[in-house]
Amino acid sequence: MPDLSGEPASLPLGTRRRVSQPCQPWQPPSQDQTPKAKGWLWRSPLVALTWLVASVPLGSLQAQTILPDSTLPLRTLVQQSTPNGGPRLWTVTGGTPNQGGNFLFHSFLFFTLGNGETVLFDNAPTVDHIFARVTGTVASSLPGTLRSSHPTNLFLMNPRGIIMNSLTRLDLGGSFLATTGDRLLFEDGLSFDAAPANAPPLLVINPPTAIAMGNNPGSILVTGTTHGLFFDGDLSVNRSRRATGIAVATGQNLTLVGNGITLNGANLTAPQGTVELGSVKAGVVSLNADFSQSPWVLGYDEGQSVFSPIRINTSSAIEVSGPGGGNVSLQGSTIDVLNGSTILADTLGSQRGGTLRVRGTESVTVEGTRNGFTSSLFAAVNPGAGGHGG
Repeated sequence: MPDLSGEPASLPLGTRRRVSQPCQPWQPPSQDQTPKAKGWLWRSPLVALTWLVASVPLGSLQAQTILPDSTLPLRTLVQQSTPNGGPRLWTVTGGTPNQGGNFLFHSFLFFTLGNGETVLFDNAPTVDHIFARVTGTVASSLPGTLRSSHPTNLFLMNPRGIIMNSLTRLDLGGSFLATTGDRLLFEDGLSFDAAPANAPPLLVINPPTAIAMGNNPGSILVTGTTHGLFFDGDLSVNRSRRATGIAVATGQNLTLVGNGITLNGANLTAPQGTVELGSVKAGVVSLNADFSQSPWVLGYDEGQSVFSPIRINTSSAIEVSGPGGGNVSLQGSTIDVLNGSTILADTLGSQRGGTLRVRGTESVTVEGTRNGFTSSLFAAVNPGAGGHGG
């Protein structure tokens, strides 16, 4: 069992303004009305964008939940449809590629899905990383599917916050990283910023090296329908009724980095892959790429960072088990695994298991039972399996 003392613990185991009626379309003042003061604001492209959005009726804004901005050299384009009369499909094209053609940068003013909707990133087969930032003032709510036309790693950055639930699905073929940081840092001092938006680093050829948390970054909330796990007579975990929840493909990464991370009845799944949660209020989180094992590994400078809580509550589950157990890493100030919640990094077959690391700079708490299931951390070899635990 891990040491869950009060000492810092490292545990390897193995608004927009509301309007009552549509605004009138904006028109520039006539010549005799134009102020002569130098730097009149309506000439600013940023303010022009604000006027453009303000001129759209409120009902249109509510309908247009995926709305690109105009901050990229080659703009993000969005089309919506309702295939077979079902939930909306948002198809994202355009965007600005790097010179190598393997990175694609997108920028959105709003990025929020309705229940059961899908956003399709229509990427070319050569694009193996998509970077999507949200420059507006609204958190991203994602009760739908994030999909790509070809396998890719998706980075989603919204400093205002990210919300997911039991309807959230990932159909990417690659890994997924969601963060409320405001900058992705690349080599040679280059960056892709959300606040304020900048031009993407088109000369980069390698993935980002770090995430910079800005001023008071938002939190990440994941809700769900609880895990449905129970214990068999031999005390092994029975997964027959477990909800998969938010899942990446086998061997891929599912990573959340925000200022406070809460799982409430949620399920995160990366079969024989990696789940990482980093709760950071201030500082820089490094992305140490080790492509022989996984797309990235989070790293922290504890002397320069301010951490926030991670709360895994109400029968939530993080699952990376497989023929060989995967990897789980949690880093925050206080880490609470409560009310029947669990982390599972079990070896179910003949391959070697991974590691389960839980580090709270203030405390780690694992306690409580719900529906007969006790809060727990597992990095075990299941009965009948021939592998080695982490």
